[in-house]
Amino acid sequence: MKIHTFNPKPILLCAAFVTFLQMSAFCQKYDRIFKICLDELNLEYTLPAGFSEQDSTTSFKCKDDLYNKTTTLVYSVINKDSSIIIGFGDFIRDRGQQYYEPVSNILKRQKSEADSLHFSSLVYHQQKADKKFNADNAVEYTKNCSDAFLDKYNNDRYVLAARKGKGEFTIVFYFTDAAKDKALQLVREASGILKFRKNQ
Repeated sequence: MKIHTFNPKPILLCAAFVTFLQMSAFCQKYDRIFKICLDELNLEYTLPAGFSEQDSTTSFKCKDDLYNKTTTLVYSVINKDSSIIIGFGDFIRDRGQQYYEPVSNILKRQKSEADSLHFSSLVYHQQKADKKFNADNAVEYTKNCSDAFLDKYNNDRYVLAARKGKGEFTIVFYFTDAAKDKALQLVREASGILKFRKNQ
């Protein structure tokens, strides 16, 4: 009587192939989660000129952050010479929770995360926040991490915007020293990238 032994190799190969197909399908839709966030908060987004999609979700923990917080980007774009990455994350929808209010939340984040030694944080005047992002408030600051993002981008600029009854979002600009002037110009033009929709 011939004894058949179980050979897991064909099953493992099949499972690996299915996983590969699933990952390939997912990676072709870098902006899937991003689009959900845009719909949830009623945001409008415009791809900056000269940028293209980068891979999906990325996380970065700045070791200089006293509160040990992680920045999670659900979507990011990169310029042609790879000197600037613009990431989008920390989307929070205002669902009327008792302990959450978008405007006060971004002010708390700015106060706890900003490195005021290297850059004086900007708290936008309400009229400027409304004009740039259709928001009730917006802040701009740097974390100035001693550990570079992806071991290359040693400069950052965070822009947070909030609207009562809608929520908040974060745009993070990571850039090299050589791209500083161009990156800061993009920060000034950030309203053309992401904003709350009017009358929504």
